[in-house]
Amino acid sequence: MHFDFIIIGQGICGTLLSYELLQRGKSVLVVDDGRECVASKVAGAVLNPVNGKALWQSRRQEALLPVAINKYRELEKIWHLPLITEMPLLHFHTEEKLRVYFEERAGEIPDLLSVPSGEAAKKWQALFHYDFGTGLVQHCQVVQARALLAHARSLLQETHCLLAEKWNWEALQLLENGLAYKDHTARMLICCEGPAVRENPFFRSLPFTKNKGDALLLNIPGLPRHAMYQHGLRLVPWEGNLFWAGSNQIWDYEAAAPDATWAAEATAQLRHWLKLPFQVVKQLFAERPTTAGQQVFLGCHPHFRQVALLNGLGTRGFSASPFYTQQLAAMLCGEAPLTAVKHKSLTAG
Repeated sequence: MHFDFIIIGQGICGTLLSYELLQRGKSVLVVDDGRECVASKVAGAVLNPVNGKALWQSRRQEALLPVAINKYRELEKIWHLPLITEMPLLHFHTEEKLRVYFEERAGEIPDLLSVPSGEAAKKWQALFHYDFGTGLVQHCQVVQARALLAHARSLLQETHCLLAEKWNWEALQLLENGLAYKDHTARMLICCEGPAVRENPFFRSLPFTKNKGDALLLNIPGLPRHAMYQHGLRLVPWEGNLFWAGSNQIWDYEAAAPDATWAAEATAQLRHWLKLPFQVVKQLFAERPTTAGQQVFLGCHPHFRQVALLNGLGTRGFSASPFYTQQLAAMLCGEAPLTAVKHKSLTAG
């Protein structure tokens, strides 16, 4: 069967790129084996309008987040499925100087940062141990990552746009005007395979690095689910009545597997922080698609024009992929060139 595009990977990049291309009337085949231990299914999927400890709004965030929020709301309406929820992120300061800095920044960007006081502050004292006060980051969003990916996969399967198996490079043959993969042909191949890109014969020379993250799923009866919480670890409402707790960054490891040492340390940290009893239900882990310098790569291969790439989003997959998939789809369909927002275009050669 012939397709306009074959996409490797059905993480958030491959999922949204297939949607963008299908919306443009193109035929698409997504090849993905449906593994559970992948970054898009393990991520907390939080869209935060400010950067980490710096509490700063970057130009990249200002460009990426509106596109992401609009895209997930668009999918909510089309699929009749709740996919994105706005909720504040409550910071528990770990040092006095961090509390002071947060309050200074709250005075500069009061639409995003605020300091709970009075009854609002007292209610958290019944639930958490903390010594240096709290601060709220407003207008954060949580994406229902697994629900989004599962629904998209079902739709791809129903429309015969999914090949549910692991990609096999030996089955690929480049042709003069396209490519062949097993019994299928296509005009272009788009690689969105996450960390597996290190084995990609076309792009493995790019500076992709190994990076792994773990998270815990917790049952915490009595903890309100209308907010996220951060005290070193971040707690995010998850599927059902669970909370996602994470995460870590591990750069030096032999194999992608759960880190028992981190899990024990995180559990001890949670016991010190939470006044409520909790139960660890499961440990999650996955490799992240990370590059040296946190560089996103997208565009066509400079020599093999029927092969393209979108990879390197790291921990920013759910906030950045809507923008980059729109950009790449528009370029591939001849609508517009890529717009630079701190990424490396491969089309420049």
